[in-house]
Amino acid sequence: MAADEEDWELFSWSTLTMLIIVVIVIASIYFGYGFLSNTQEPFGSSDDVADIGDTVEVDYTGTYEDGSIFDTTYEEVANNNYLYPKAGSFEEKGNYQPFKFVMGSMGVSIQDVQMPAFADAIEGMTVGQTETITLDSEDGFGVRDDSLVKNINLTESFPIFTTNLNVSDFEQRYQVSPSIGLNVPDSEYGWNVSVYFIDTSTDEVTLKHEPYIGEIIDYNGVWTSEVISVDASVNPGHGEILIRHIITENDVSSLYGEDIEGNFVVTGLDTGAGTATLDYNHEGVGKNLIFTITLVSAEAPE
Repeated sequence: MAADEEDWELFSWSTLTMLIIVVIVIASIYFGYGFLSNTQEPFGSSDDVADIGDTVEVDYTGTYEDGSIFDTTYEEVANNNYLYPKAGSFEEKGNYQPFKFVMGSMGVSIQDVQMPAFADAIEGMTVGQTETITLDSEDGFGVRDDSLVKNINLTESFPIFTTNLNVSDFEQRYQVSPSIGLNVPDSEYGWNVSVYFIDTSTDEVTLKHEPYIGEIIDYNGVWTSEVISVDASVNPGHGEILIRHIITENDVSSLYGEDIEGNFVVTGLDTGAGTATLDYNHEGVGKNLIFTITLVSAEAPE
């Protein structure tokens, strides 16, 4: 009987000790959490929210309503055309990284077009938050400018003899010093060019362009053209080279290029009149833009 009482007393003390330990652990967790709550800002506090004046970084992908992508900060999206089909106006970047700008500034531009509404949509977002927004065409690439639509002739002429380079310009363009009779490929059209004359008093270099009839050339990296005539007897002192641009109906609305006036798309072809229509408006004019944006960071001004 005494042994049973001793066992019961031992059990009681063990149980009480365990209860005390449990209470201590729970109290430690409770007060520890309270301490951390008072010393750390929760996620979504003012330091995490994009506000006017903050320097922010965002990742984004911009699409038209047909789903084609015109811009992105993600390299994996840019490089995968199968999963992420691109619009004709999509431009590859040399470096893919988050887009950084100051909220409320006028420096927010997408493909060189000011889009303050893009920044307005980011205001109030928290770091790590992803939102999909739609910008009306007026807030995006704007409305069409008819003055940027131009017709070109499918036949174009060039002089055989040109004198628009001095020795220094020639050396910079062709990476060789000019000498009479020297042959080099034309830096613009690829056909053969020879040094015809060097005026030592003015340092001026006269070049003779020597394409052959039927030669196919790469015209500004946009389309191919064919040399159809070379006549030194016309245009006294200069001669004339005629080329015909090879543009077909299949190129209309699908052939994009760039020249000294900017980016364009072929929007029309009139073979009877011998002209093609180039539209220098951005492909996105008149279209709503859909952006999926993730706020990467937001830093308040010091």
